[in-house]
Amino acid sequence: NVRRALETLCERLPLDFAFFLRREPENDRLAPLAAAGIAAATFRRIDSRADRTPLRAVLDTQKPLLLTSAVEDTSIAHLFEDPSAHGLLAVPASIREEHFGVLAAGTRDEPV
Repeated sequence: NVRRALETLCERLPLDFAFFLRREPENDRLAPLAAAGIAAATFRRIDSRADRTPLRAVLDTQKPLLLTSAVEDTSIAHLFEDPSAHGLLAVPASIREEHFGVLAAGTRDEPV
């Protein structure tokens, strides 16, 4: 269960939230599969906007993204209620040459 894995990640590491975005095979869109530590409203914003943020570039370029504060990128900042209090690390998820998603996690009040 992906949600349980994200919850465990947050419990074991000093993380406040985590979410996994998967590439939808039907339309190539990034959509949240599961999340831990975020409110329902934030989940909905991620669902409607993630594909138009640098999170998409993480998948396309296979390069991680590190923001010490979400305000470093306005499209990411719009995902959170208080972007100045969110550090974010996003890494591509792939098996062999198949790139299928993005794992993102972060903290509130402290840099990642």
